[in-house]
Amino acid sequence: KQRMYDVRQYPEFLVYEYATHRLLREDQVKVLTQLIALIETSRADSHSVKHALLQFAAGGGKTSVLIPIFAYRFARQEFLPVILNTHELYQIGVEEIPKNLRVSFQQNMEVVECELD
Repeated sequence: KQRMYDVRQYPEFLVYEYATHRLLREDQVKVLTQLIALIETSRADSHSVKHALLQFAAGGGKTSVLIPIFAYRFARQEFLPVILNTHELYQIGVEEIPKNLRVSFQQNMEVVECELD
């Protein structure tokens, strides 16, 4: 199967695929590249703030694919990735995201728990 991205522009996609033995789907690549472009364009203009809202089907790979790739790419660019989760998705996130970061990119993640009233 042919990759839907340029490995020179998105090397972390290839690393992820190699480490997890999973090919990224076309819809995942589309979301990744669109949000990366939005965030990296914003970085070039320090006076601009961009907002994005992502809706992706359950089982689409938000926790296991998208978040680890985003976290790794932006940490390499000196961003501090912060991942917020709802109470309902907390357990899945706290188990899956660190595991996928370690497997894919040999990266660790600190979990900071706080309750909002």
